[in-house]
Amino acid sequence: MHFRHPQAMALAQRACGRSESDPTLLDDIAHLAEPLRAGLREFMRAFGIESLIVENGLAIPMHLSLGLAELIAETGLPVSLPLKEDIP
Repeated sequence: MHFRHPQAMALAQRACGRSESDPTLLDDIAHLAEPLRAGLREFMRAFGIESLIVENGLAIPMHLSLGLAELIAETGLPVSLPLKEDIP
């Protein structure tokens, strides 16, 4: 889902610039992120992924980052976060 997709924009509006919290926001984000996690789980299974080396991938403000971060938390997958200078 592109960050300008109407659902993504609606979630961003609910998450930012408000003084009161939205009690259903996190559940709604998790619901939209599930297809990303499912696709990533299948990719990991199909290719035998056992660890990740991620350069800036979790900092990009896109939905793949969210799906990946939640999948890492869910699976306990070992992750390395090298600095750009660390990669030859």
